[in-house]
Amino acid sequence: MGLTLLATVDSGRAAEERELYIDDVTLMFFDSLMVALNAAFPDQQIQYDFFEYEDDDGERLRVRTDEELATFLADLAPNYVHGQPLRIRLKTSRVQRLQSVDFEGDEQPFEPEELRFIERLSDGQFGSVYKSLDTRNDRLIAVKCIAVDGASGTRQGLINEIAILKRCAHPNIVQFHAALFVDNQLLICMELMDALSLDRYGQLTPPVLGAISVAVIDGLKYLWELHIMHSQAISSSTRPAKLGGDVYSVASDVWSLGISLAEMALGRFPFGPSFASSASTMPNLFIIEALISRPEAIATVISQPELSTVGYGFDELLAGCLALNPKERFGPEKIYHHNFLTSHRPTDQNAVAKFIAQRDKISKSLQK
Repeated sequence: MGLTLLATVDSGRAAEERELYIDDVTLMFFDSLMVALNAAFPDQQIQYDFFEYEDDDGERLRVRTDEELATFLADLAPNYVHGQPLRIRLKTSRVQRLQSVDFEGDEQPFEPEELRFIERLSDGQFGSVYKSLDTRNDRLIAVKCIAVDGASGTRQGLINEIAILKRCAHPNIVQFHAALFVDNQLLICMELMDALSLDRYGQLTPPVLGAISVAVIDGLKYLWELHIMHSQAISSSTRPAKLGGDVYSVASDVWSLGISLAEMALGRFPFGPSFASSASTMPNLFIIEALISRPEAIATVISQPELSTVGYGFDELLAGCLALNPKERFGPEKIYHHNFLTSHRPTDQNAVAKFIAQRDKISKSLQK
C-alpha cells in the first residue's frame, strides 16, 4: 500500500522537511528507499545513508539495513493510517565540514580513520574527552565528543562556540586544531594538556599557586580584551549574577576566578564544612544561594589560615574577586596588576613541573 513519509534534514540554520509517498517496491530494500529519500532533497550536498524514527515509547531508533527497515515497517503497521505522514529524520555517518564557520587557513579536517582514541580522560555535562592519536600528523591530541541533537539551534550554538575557539591564539589557552561532525556527534580536536586537570593534585604550594594564577589570569585577560566571557569558567561554581538572572559579564568571570583561586589554595571547594554542617553534601548552586543572604561566610572563607598565609596579599585578591555585589569586584586591570600576580612574574615553570612530577609519583606509589 506504500507509505507517506515526512522526512527532515538539518540544513545550516534551519531544518528542511519534505513530504513524499514511497511505493511498495521502493520499500522492499533499504538502499532503494535511501535513494528516494536523498532525491527528495536535491539541493543538499550531503549524501544521507540512514534515518531515525521514534517508536511508541518515544525511543529514537535507527534504520541502516534491510533488517532494520523490516523492523521499522513491522513496528508502524498496527497503527498506521493510510495517507498520514510518518516522521523520520535523515542522517549521515560521513564527516561533514562545518559550513557555517570560515575554516580558511585552518588545518584540514580529520577523517574518522585518522583518529585513534587511546583512553577516556574525563566525562562532563556536555560530553567526554579522549586522549587520541592524530595519525596524519603523528601527534597526541585531545578530542572532545559532544552529542548533537537534531535541533538546528543546538548545532548553530556549537558552531558559534567553535568560531570563538578559532579566534583565540594565546599560549595559556588550549589550541584548537579542527572540528567535524560524525553521525550525531561533534568532535572538537584540541591541544592535549598532558598534566590533565588541576583538581588531581590537591592543595597547591604557594609558588605553584602563584605561577598557575598568573597563567590563568593572563589567559582570561586576553579573552576579556576580545570581549569573550569565559562563561563555563574555570570553576564548577555558579555565579551570583547567573542566579539573579543577569547576563554573564566580566564580573561573573571574576567571581568564578575567585572560587578557583580559593580551590587551588585549599585543595577543596572553599564553601564546604566551614560554611555549614551540611554544606559538604549541598550542591554548589544552593551554597551560593545561601551565600547571598549570609555574606559573612565570604569573610570566614578568606580568613582561613591556608589562604591568609599564602602571602603577597592573596587574601585581599580573593576578597576583591568574591564581593557579592558585582560593582564592588575587582576589574581586570586591578587583578592583573595586583601584588600577588606581579610578585610571581615571570612564572617559575620549573616549580610547576617538579610539583606535578612529585604528586604523580606519590599517586602512583599509593596505587601499588
